[in-house]
Amino acid sequence: MGARGRGPKRRQSSAGTTLLALGKGPVKRTQLSAFDPDGKKDAVYIVREIKVERVFNGKSGPKEQWLVGWEGLDDNSETWESIKNLPGHEADIRAFRERKKVQDAEIEAKLAENKKRCWM
Repeated sequence: MGARGRGPKRRQSSAGTTLLALGKGPVKRTQLSAFDPDGKKDAVYIVREIKVERVFNGKSGPKEQWLVGWEGLDDNSETWESIKNLPGHEADIRAFRERKKVQDAEIEAKLAENKKRCWM
């Protein structure tokens, strides 16, 4: 159950697997979630937003994960998810990366402007 007594939205799947959804439909999940300690396999989780991307060295090379905020749960219930837990949602990840590129470009422009001011 999530913080403040709010638990994830639940729905019985025909296969008895845990499902995730990113606003478009359910996604099968093979692992238990940090905010699903009772291990119910009939849960549906709706992604509220993809917040951060990280890359780390795994046993077989670099691994990518995304910090996901869940609908109906507070920020303490965010989890790091790999692409295998978000199949069919590559477009959402591409959109996240595009937003990040724009934000990074804005930050670089502000830093360049501030650097310019400091040397005047």
